[in-house]
Amino acid sequence: ADAVRQVVRGEGIAALWLGLEATMLRNGSWNAAYFGGIHVLRSTGFTGSEPGRSALVSFCQGTLAGMLGSCFSNPIDVCKSRLQEQPRGSGARPGFLALAKMLRTVATREGIPALYRGFVPKLLRLGPGGGVLLLAFDTGSHLYDHVWQRTPT
Repeated sequence: ADAVRQVVRGEGIAALWLGLEATMLRNGSWNAAYFGGIHVLRSTGFTGSEPGRSALVSFCQGTLAGMLGSCFSNPIDVCKSRLQEQPRGSGARPGFLALAKMLRTVATREGIPALYRGFVPKLLRLGPGGGVLLLAFDTGSHLYDHVWQRTPT
């Protein structure tokens, strides 16, 4: 609470939303690739309909989709972090235009691989995290369908 008061007092209420655009773009790109990846994987027929296997299949599909999401979100995350590291007086705000300029700057000066710094730890975290996410969703959907939607016989 004290940190919030200090930020508002020193930089104004709008400072609480600095970086919102970049964060939304990073999260949106991950989610678009994640849910798109799940759709593609499930449309191939790889659904694991046998009992006991569907949980493993859900986890694997979610993990692969989470890894795909990381491929799309990592460059945005690298640039967002660099924008946040800049001194406040530099005039750079982590909005869309500043983010696009930072993407171009990093790719031009340091090369495309620089946009994937920290990729392996992110992959190791968000890949299995996507697997757990999809497994939890599928399990919850299954419970809902078979427990609460059961019609009396």
